[in-house]
Amino acid sequence: GDMGCHIMNTPFLVMDMAAPINIKSTVEPAWAKNPKRFKEVFPQWEIIEYTFPGNKHTEGDTIKLTWSDGGKYPPKAVQALVGGKKLPSQGMMAIGTEGVLLLPHPGIAPKIYPKKRLPRVKFENTNHYYHWVDAILKNDPDMPLSRFSFTGQLSEAISLGVISLRFPGQDLKWDSAAMKFTNVKEANALLKRTYRKGWEEKGL
Repeated sequence: GDMGCHIMNTPFLVMDMAAPINIKSTVEPAWAKNPKRFKEVFPQWEIIEYTFPGNKHTEGDTIKLTWSDGGKYPPKAVQALVGGKKLPSQGMMAIGTEGVLLLPHPGIAPKIYPKKRLPRVKFENTNHYYHWVDAILKNDPDMPLSRFSFTGQLSEAISLGVISLRFPGQDLKWDSAAMKFTNVKEANALLKRTYRKGWEEKGL
């Protein structure tokens, strides 16, 4: 959940992605078979496959996004797209219709494959703190890079991936407008919790 916000934010921001419509997880088998571990902790590795609606930036009707950790790297056929070079321990790979973008995390310049000269783009030097202060001074909630209109759906997707771990191998179909899973009712019980008396919050 933590690193997802730092790594998945790039495709969300660039591709104007909305909430997912389907989530499916593959997990460490020993974890899934151990009731005590399954109840108390998370698996040592996981692969979460998301399907998002396509939009004006996509050629197809959907966007596929796969999250993996615990030493689980993309298949060799995917790694071959960056020349078979060793992948960074953390990062993101975007596969487009004309090439691949490899973005190591953190703070390393992205690389494009196949290598070709692209038009230079000048970026404005930005700062998280300045974003926040400028938004307050100008009363503009859409100014910050990490604005709620963007990070809300990002957090939603990451949280749904965490829930999917409890239902390994199952497609979870998500209705964002209704805020519920439509095909695995048991998963809806994990969307919220019952708060102790005195700690209740309206709307939760």
